[in-house]
Amino acid sequence: MARVRRRMISDGHSVEDVDEAIRALVERGTIGICKEGRAERIFPLLGLMAEIKAIQQAQKRLESILSLSDPSFESSFMSAYEKVKDVAGIATLRDVRLSMGMPPEEFYKKFQEIVNKFRLSPGGEEGLTIDGNLWGVIMGVA
Repeated sequence: MARVRRRMISDGHSVEDVDEAIRALVERGTIGICKEGRAERIFPLLGLMAEIKAIQQAQKRLESILSLSDPSFESSFMSAYEKVKDVAGIATLRDVRLSMGMPPEEFYKKFQEIVNKFRLSPGGEEGLTIDGNLWGVIMGVA
């Protein structure tokens, strides 16, 4: 960053203008500043953000093609969870399933696809059996 500042100043820009321009670009999200030891580096963010969005879109398309997640089930699940959870964010899978009006086999088959998005605890009247324990209480979103 020091090289960029020196070059802009040598091109006739004032120190204050250079610092203000850099601050404005950082605030807009156009550039970022990364510290490496005592030095600071400037890196562009616009290209990086576009790349991240492209990767996220490709991942969603791949998940959809491979049927790794069912967006309609996930959104229905979240709505039901929000409805039945208590003030601490705790709900049983049974209560969520009943709120969604789904049979256990179908519900748990689809829930296994999104289980990693939640913190589960042993207990409840029904749930997923993992290592011999029944995990049927949602302790919140992971």
